[in-house]
Amino acid sequence: MNDFQSLLAAGRDYKNYAQDGSVQEINATHLYEQKLNADSLSFSLQQRLASVKGHYSLLVAAEMWCPDCQRNLSAMNLLCQMQPRIDMRIISKARAERALKALMGVERIAIPCVAVLDAQQHLIGQFIEQPQNVINGDEATREAYERGELLSDTINELLHIIMFAER
Repeated sequence: MNDFQSLLAAGRDYKNYAQDGSVQEINATHLYEQKLNADSLSFSLQQRLASVKGHYSLLVAAEMWCPDCQRNLSAMNLLCQMQPRIDMRIISKARAERALKALMGVERIAIPCVAVLDAQQHLIGQFIEQPQNVINGDEATREAYERGELLSDTINELLHIIMFAER
């Protein structure tokens, strides 16, 4: 039986994930990595990152060919680099289709599909495909997202889930 713990154990780290794609996919991922760094995060976001007390895992279903994965996993990688209490493991969409649907209570897996887990591997929240402000936003917001200008919104949304759990 698949559970979050076995899926985390089967997952890859970001470094291995980001090297497994076409030259174009790898270059796109590097471009997004360069657009976002610790200095580009707001002071309040950096403070929130530093204040995380518990240990958390991001179990991410992703594929390198997916532009949303290229953008958001770059942001998630920075999140994990800046806050070592948060770990990320990446599984394929096919593996997620078999396991995460039931565990997360979703009908289909849109990628990236992130299960945010506490230290005991209990689901505390989820992030699917894009930040909510992009999903609910106008055309200008979507265009800014596609250019990689809203990568910190991904970090902010994941931190919101974690900070809510720490209350």
